Amino acid sequence: KAEAFAGSRNSQAFIVWHKGKVIRETYFADTDADTLIVGRSLAKPVTVVAVGRAIAEGYIASLDQPVSDFVTEWKDTEREDMLVRHLLDMRTGFLRQGMEREPESILNRSYLHPYHADIIINEYPLTHKPGERYDYANATSEMVAPLIERATGVRYAEWVSEQVLKPLGAKGGQIWVNRTGGTAHSGCCIMLPAETFLRLGLLSYYDGVWAGRRLLP
Repeated sequence: KAEAFAGSRNSQAFIVWHKGKVIRETYFADTDADTLIVGRSLAKPVTVVAVGRAIAEGYIASLDQPVSDFVTEWKDTEREDMLVRHLLDMRTGFLRQGMEREPESILNRSYLHPYHADIIINEYPLTHKPGERYDYANATSEMVAPLIERATGVRYAEWVSEQVLKPLGAKGGQIWVNRTGGTAHSGCCIMLPAETFLRLGLLSYYDGVWAGRRLLP
């Protein structure tokens, strides 16, 4: 009945995981086990795992380390008090997400500009003191990619592949960039197979432990 319900609601995949393995999987329409599904903002919880792996591997000291230790442009600015945890719980103080039709809007340039990470680092406005207020903003999660790259020296897509997905035995996919060689979008639109999204969810369910190995603090 659950599978029929999923199929009737335009789902792409229906997977049941029980006692450590997939016991049923059904794909609908043109989707199969290798189809890359656009995750949209499911890219955001991937950033949490990516940062957790960086902490576990010793590249980031803790969630309470200042982002400015890595994004040194923020030293001696109002952004200096922004902590790594604020990138993960939407308390950066950044201008909240909204709809703007004008191309020159900071909301659009910080998302679609070929050098969108530079726009966020150098131009995106703070509206509140970091840690003071929750406001959903793509720019907040987009900052995780440059954080990971500066902390580890590894490109974000490679870090996600090697440190997040491979330890889970999960298939990889694609990450959105605005130009060849550009900074990856970490806040939106990662494309992964359905079972990979399942395994990422299970890592949380298992409290950061996978197959007996602690992957997350």
